Amino acid sequence: MPHVCTCPVCCDIFQEPVVLFCGHSFCKSCLQEWWRQSRLHSCPVCKKIFPVGEPPRNLALRNLSDALRQERSQRANSKDISLPVPASGRGCSD
Repeated sequence: MPHVCTCPVCCDIFQEPVVLFCGHSFCKSCLQEWWRQSRLHSCPVCKKIFPVGEPPRNLALRNLSDALRQERSQRANSKDISLPVPASGRGCSD
């Protein structure tokens, strides 16, 4: 599932995903920056050109990305909490 939730521009979990008419999705800010730098409103993946306008939000992908981000955060937090206690039971301050 992680690759489905990854923006092809920044290679990170989607933030505010939008979808183009060609079906490709991007972080809203990644697409805006791509369009600003390229001066064309084209898809970063297939290069199809689109009319100027605000692409629609991809709510299903946003929900999936938010869930993945939350899962990763919980996993990282549980690793921090479940550190093993040394056999002496006194921790690191011997």
